[in-house]
Amino acid sequence: MADCFYDISIVGAGLWGSAAAYHLSVAPGIKVCLIGPNEPTFKEFSTRTIYGSYYDEARITRQNTIDPLDGEIAMRTYEGLQQLQATTGIQFFTERASIYFGPAGSRYISSAKSTSELLGLNHLSQNRDQIRQLYPYIDIGSSNECILQQSKSGMVNPRKLVLAQKTAARLQGCHILDSIVEQINEKYLPGHGKGFQILLEDGQLIQSRKVLLCTGVFTNFKRLLPQHLQPDLKYMPSQTLRVELRDGDIQMLRNMPTLVSLAPDPVTPRLDIYACPPVIYPDGKTYLKIGHGDMEYIASHEEVVTWYRSKGNAEMTERLAKQVKSLFPEIQPLSTQIDTCVETDTTTGLPYIDMVSPDIGIAIGGNGVGARLGYEVAKMAANMIRKGYWDHDIPPDRFRACFKKQCNKL
Repeated sequence: MADCFYDISIVGAGLWGSAAAYHLSVAPGIKVCLIGPNEPTFKEFSTRTIYGSYYDEARITRQNTIDPLDGEIAMRTYEGLQQLQATTGIQFFTERASIYFGPAGSRYISSAKSTSELLGLNHLSQNRDQIRQLYPYIDIGSSNECILQQSKSGMVNPRKLVLAQKTAARLQGCHILDSIVEQINEKYLPGHGKGFQILLEDGQLIQSRKVLLCTGVFTNFKRLLPQHLQPDLKYMPSQTLRVELRDGDIQMLRNMPTLVSLAPDPVTPRLDIYACPPVIYPDGKTYLKIGHGDMEYIASHEEVVTWYRSKGNAEMTERLAKQVKSLFPEIQPLSTQIDTCVETDTTTGLPYIDMVSPDIGIAIGGNGVGARLGYEVAKMAANMIRKGYWDHDIPPDRFRACFKKQCNKL
């Protein structure tokens, strides 16, 4: 490559990295590079060692939540995505109502109500019978109640969202490389001073004054950061169940809202539930998706790759199938499909958005809601890496990174 020096290089081209590239490339006079592999083809899936979290057709976006800060970031993300969709003409968002349910009278539901009121959301508190009047095919259970968000919620297609963000970034001058970063080293760069040398999988070298890592679950599995600056992360293998629908069920569910419950299931405490309305997938079939089947944490790169390539966990598949039957007792599935992913969890429950040195920053840790918060998270990170310090009206305290050696001393 004749010209391989950049002011800022973003490593990781998924939901967050592509959004950061979009935000950074708006600024005049900055040479920006986005480095990360495209979604693997079917043939590549069994040989790839780096995977993204956006290989799907539907993710939920909503603001009704138990944490006001989470809800505020989600609101800003919603507004930003509407603007991005209008700017690019790429349709990745579908407006739908949102149901957030759990045990009646619980602290979980009380907190969700308080957050909705604090953020001024258009919402209603509903019980099982009221929901069935609106959506006769949904049964949230007699002991549950819900918060119904009636607007500014719905679904994003993460594949199309990444496409829109990359398209906008490229039009603004961002250079995009379909490659995997193997190693990052701090170097003296002749003619540029202190910076970073980025080694790609194919042996190519990129030079950059600053680096922003949006590398998710793989952050600690490549030589991207010094050993003493390894973020404290946990890796949760997750799976979803896609239920192929008959024409009659597709018609019945035509106005289906999104559903989320973070309340523990009485039998399976770790089985939180979400369900996405019917979506047409690349195979031409229409599926209702339910998730997520979380298991025990895994620790190594090999375990992560093995899980991505697997067909999921049979016990979890059965549990998800029972949840489909419980929530939608009338549907009659034609077939089912399993999709696997790995969730990157932080110690704080919020993303790590932080400068780990004067010239290298991180935006990692989706905690299972990366698509819902990503646009605004990436905006925070883009402003931070560009200026070298925090520059956002939301204070940085809750986004500070925790590192393994720090946490081991606590």
